[in-house]
Amino acid sequence: MTRTAPTSANPPPLTRGHWRSLELLENTEAVLQTLGLYERLLGSPVYLRPTDKGLTVLSLDTAPLAMVGVGPSGGGCSLTTLPPSDDHVAAAVAGYHAKLASMKRRSSEERYVVSRIRAALQGRLQLGDGLRFLHQEWRFTTKGKLDVLAIDEASGRLVVIEVKEAAGKALDGATLEQALAYVNLLTASWPEYVAYFRRLATALGHIYDPSVPVPALSDDTPPRCEVWWPGGHRRVPHDGCAAAS
Repeated sequence: MTRTAPTSANPPPLTRGHWRSLELLENTEAVLQTLGLYERLLGSPVYLRPTDKGLTVLSLDTAPLAMVGVGPSGGGCSLTTLPPSDDHVAAAVAGYHAKLASMKRRSSEERYVVSRIRAALQGRLQLGDGLRFLHQEWRFTTKGKLDVLAIDEASGRLVVIEVKEAAGKALDGATLEQALAYVNLLTASWPEYVAYFRRLATALGHIYDPSVPVPALSDDTPPRCEVWWPGGHRRVPHDGCAAAS
């Protein structure tokens, strides 16, 4: 599989911040303490999303009109050390409730994704149909963000999942082009992404499914695609979502 050398116009796919966030997730005991503290003070579970700025804390409460970060408006939803203090979490929860009180944004797509992530994290990372949850809303250092990443447990293949609010949008050609673009971004720097996502899968396994071996992420096979919408999904045929190599 070919690689594109980073340039000023094509920055490296992973920053030091990405790796620091991953290292935080690899401290299983601290992660479990953090998850328990947020759930106790918030009243619902949270998802710790690794980003280049830290672990973004996202509420998995299915009642809000869209996905909401646990923290004040304008930022403050990310952790750079674990576990946080009780005071830090209490302030983040207060900011979260203040955002909810004035929230007007709606996203049935995000609410659906929240429900799927919550079920997966409470169900040994299982998304159904042999898929194991890996990441939500991966943001590329160039541009764009994909909705969900998973691992096909049978093949070890990375799966790019694009989620839309309804079947019509999910099955539209533009959605396939969007998914193809993300596959190409991943395969352009495949060795780096494989190394990162392999460690991420292991970290999540230690947190949510410690009794089962983590499926091996394939080195040689490019990602495949699926499109999801509330109430349905479709696997994109292999030839339709194969990246150039």
